[in-house]
Order: sequence, then C-alpha cells, then structure tokens
Amino acid sequence: GKIEGIDDFHQGKNSRISGIRPLNDRKIEFRLTKPYVNFLKILATQAAYIVPKEAVTLYAENFSQHPVGTGPFRLIQWKQLEALQLFRNTHYWKTDNLGQSLPYLDGLNILLISNPMISWSEFLKGNLHLYKATESSYLKLEKKPGFFQRYKIACKTEDFGIRFLGFSLDRATPFARKVEVRRAIARAFHRSELLPLKSNSRKLAESLANPLFLHSRNPKWYSFQPSRALHLIKGKKLPEINISSNILAKDVQVLKNSLEKIHFACTLNIRDVRYYRYIVQERPDIFRVSFQPSYPDPEEYYALFYSKSSPQINLTRYRNPKFDRLLERAMVEQDEAHRQKIFLQLEQILKADVPALYLTCPEPAYYLIPKNVHGLAIRFGIPDLSAVWMEQNNVP
Repeated sequence: GKIEGIDDFHQGKNSRISGIRPLNDRKIEFRLTKPYVNFLKILATQAAYIVPKEAVTLYAENFSQHPVGTGPFRLIQWKQLEALQLFRNTHYWKTDNLGQSLPYLDGLNILLISNPMISWSEFLKGNLHLYKATESSYLKLEKKPGFFQRYKIACKTEDFGIRFLGFSLDRATPFARKVEVRRAIARAFHRSELLPLKSNSRKLAESLANPLFLHSRNPKWYSFQPSRALHLIKGKKLPEINISSNILAKDVQVLKNSLEKIHFACTLNIRDVRYYRYIVQERPDIFRVSFQPSYPDPEEYYALFYSKSSPQINLTRYRNPKFDRLLERAMVEQDEAHRQKIFLQLEQILKADVPALYLTCPEPAYYLIPKNVHGLAIRFGIPDLSAVWMEQNNVP
C-alpha cells in the first residue's frame, strides 16, 4: 500500500494505520511508503473525506443515511430518489475575500429528476436554477431567440468518463491467448455504426484516457478494416463468443453483427441484476462497462489494466510487465512533460495488446443558470455552491 501500515490494517494485523496520525483537531499527518505524485489529489476525493468519529459512532451502520461533514450545508431531509433539503452550515470554515462567512445561501432544495425533459421543463418554469445541457442541446439553444437574455452559461466542462468492452484475458480461449484475434475483432468492429449517438451527447473514444489529459496528442483507435481482420484470423479456429452487458445497448449489437460477418459465432447475454459481480466471478468472454475517474489525472484510467490492481478494478485481468513498470514510473514522476510521454506509451501498449475495445465518451457539458444567479463553480463535475448568491430583483 501507499500509506505506511495500511497493508497490516487491511490484513487484520493491526487495528490502526501507523502512517495516519492526527496532530490536532485541524491537522493530520500521513506517512507514505514511497513518493506518490497523486496523493494530494486522492485526499480531495469524496472517498477520503474525514468525518467526525462521534457521528460515525452515533449512527453506526446508518451513517451513510446521516452524513455529517465540514461542508457549507447540512442535510436536513432526504427523500430517497426524490429530493434533498439542506440548510446553511453556520460553522462552515470558509470565508470570502472580505472575510464574510460562507455560504451566502440559507439553504438548498435539490430535486432528483432522472428524466432530462422534466428537468428541462422545471428549469424553464423557474423551479430549478441549474441545468446541465449536452453540447448538441446547447447548440440548439444558441439559435433560440431571447434565451440568453434570461439565462447564461455558468461554465463548460468536460466529462471524463469512458465506456468500453473488456476481454476476460484469464481464460483459456483463443482471443485471450492470441493478440492477433483481439486485433482482428478491433478491426472488424464497425464502430461508425454507433453514429449518430443518441442526442449526440457522446462521441467515439479514440483513447482510454480523455484527450485533455494527453494534451490532445492521443493515438487513434483501430479503424474499420474487415478485410484486414479476416487476414489476421485466417486458418485459426474461431471460438464462440459470449458478449455480456447489463442492458441491450446498440454497441453490443453492432459488435455482434460485425463479428458474425467475419464468421465468429456470437451470443448476447443481458444480465440486469448483479452484473458487476457476474463479471468478476463468472468471467464472460467480452463485457460492457463504464468508468468515471474520481480525480483529474490519467493514472486512474491505467490502473484498470495494472496487474497489481485488485480483480474488482482490473476486470480484464490484463498483465503486461512493461505496462506495469511504466505506470509505476508515472506514479512517482513529478515532471509533467515526462509523465505525458509515459501516458502516451501506455496508450500505445494498450492499443497493441487490445485488452479492451473502446466505445464512447461524453461530449462536453454546459451548466446553465438564470442570469440572477452568481458564484457557481464546477469542480471536476461537482457543483460548488458555497459562494452562490442570487439577485432577488431579477428573477426570470
């Protein structure tokens, strides 16, 4: 582990982690086993939040339903799948540039609306003050007369997720043992048939990590070359392939049709219940998954194919010593230019070995707010409402 004593803690050898030591009620000390450039980024993620011991003791196993932290608002009411009500935290630690305590707002009402058409309607009615628009819908709004007299863009953000199809490489199958078969599948996969994607809110992924992390120097993924695919598998005994997904998505149907055209026998297996456990335990030939990084750095993508990652993370069970060594170098390299070169090498290795077939990644998102709302910030996809304030005399 990266923190001193964390392995002994996980193995039950010690009830405390020796590398974590509270210094006082405002400071905590971490001792690492070796340098790690992303440690501070990980500390800023939700999984690393420090919470009051008293609250955890009081609520015990129900703590997740009664979160107590140090943020700008306090949870007052939580209706599962419907709404959240939060009030101002009068003990919030942060102040503005003038020394005034934050947050400015007295409270928040958060409506959990899964249907984008309903949330859009509520936004136009004035019942919502924040709407996340896809790039295609935003481009339509730009042409709508008068829209930007009432509303404005709080910010434009990238969504760093990716969707891909992974191979189970720990099985005794031809495509697990022979990279040529996986390359043939990649070249036979007619990904352009996925276009246009629904609402144009997604685009084809050409790399594992988001291009912004690679300074837009990402390599291109395999192009559609069915004749080349047939050449790669010529004379080889072709296995029947099981393609698994939790939904009957267009991409798995396109893959099935593409592979059948080069003489693979394919079956689709839809597992809408306990799908993740099914992947880990039953090891389907090809499985469809999505990934969303928790902090802004490419390392988390590549950990999906790091042989020392747990089976719950490295779902393909991909193993490549060179890939591992490069990723371990990136973990300690402090020069950003050198890290970029390493990441591009990792992309090239993954393209050559094809442990997965890249599908799609999201288009940029636009956060829209009424013109009387100010101070909203979006931090890696999470709205920061601590400095939001409203002009009451300019309500749309």
